[in-house]
Amino acid sequence: MAGLPARSLKQFVDLVAHKSPACLDGHARRGDFSRWIGDTFHDHRLASDVREVEQRYRLGHVDDVRKSISQLVQERYQFSSESALSSPRKQSP
Repeated sequence: MAGLPARSLKQFVDLVAHKSPACLDGHARRGDFSRWIGDTFHDHRLASDVREVEQRYRLGHVDDVRKSISQLVQERYQFSSESALSSPRKQSP
């Protein structure tokens, strides 16, 4: 994605919501999102869930990769894309 990289998963969700599907396509097809989440945040459960969405997207089974990935992150950390000032709370495994 062009521009500054996200420094948090909250910021990532906000950035993804404002990018075009075409901008996210290559990243989703290469598995960039799941790799970044696993490598940067060491949340391997979330990375695995995002990897599954990326795989389903490559196969044509996911229409809106933005919505699918954002929803996974928001559910995992219990925040919404509208609550820009709230900090994520990690759920117990």
